[in-house]
Amino acid sequence: MAWLGMNDDEVNAQGNVLQQQAEAIQKLITKVDQEVESLKQNWQGDDSRQFEQEWTGTHRPELQKAHKLLTEMKSTIDHEVQQQRSTSSQY
Repeated sequence: MAWLGMNDDEVNAQGNVLQQQAEAIQKLITKVDQEVESLKQNWQGDDSRQFEQEWTGTHRPELQKAHKLLTEMKSTIDHEVQQQRSTSSQY
């Protein structure tokens, strides 16, 4: 028989994992920002500027998108869990 509904505790826990991954991505962004900044002290010229521009113009924004997506997914899960708990409490 097909199962309908939600194991809200499990879904909530999975949402927490998504939030942890979003936080890990933000920490990674911060760490790479620091490393790219440190590189400037030891690497100068056109290639170093291009390297920095690739990070700030391409790679960093992609990681920021991933962070935002995971954060939004967590918000959706929180909302759905709340809805499920509200519905379940009526029965």
